[in-house]
Amino acid sequence: MATFTHDGTRLHPPESLSQPGDAQPLAVTPHAEPTGPRTHQTYQVDPALISLALGASGEAHRIVYVNVQDRTKRGQGHMRSLMATVMADLDADGMECTSIIRNYEPDCDPQRLTGLFEDFGFVVESTDPEIELRRPAK
Repeated sequence: MATFTHDGTRLHPPESLSQPGDAQPLAVTPHAEPTGPRTHQTYQVDPALISLALGASGEAHRIVYVNVQDRTKRGQGHMRSLMATVMADLDADGMECTSIIRNYEPDCDPQRLTGLFEDFGFVVESTDPEIELRRPAK
């Protein structure tokens, strides 16, 4: 049967170089948050859906589609809640955002939709022929 003895020269640093009290605790690296962009192309929490066109480097993202499919669920805050998530991600990424209100459904109220965007910091830049909105990076 093999037996082992302590060899102080095989420690790092060797025992001969260390002094009492020199022990250093191991450094614990905290779990780092992801550093990549938080903004996604599609956000959906039924019944609301928001779709974005992500801008190339240095270009603004653009909201291209917003919808609450189930018309009986409109006006209940679903879109406002989802929009808050989108704006938080845009802010975290430091991104500017634009949108154009056009091709809306007949039962959509463009002024009410514009008001929703304005509540989240968008500014109307043009209303002819389409409603163009811009939100600066925060």
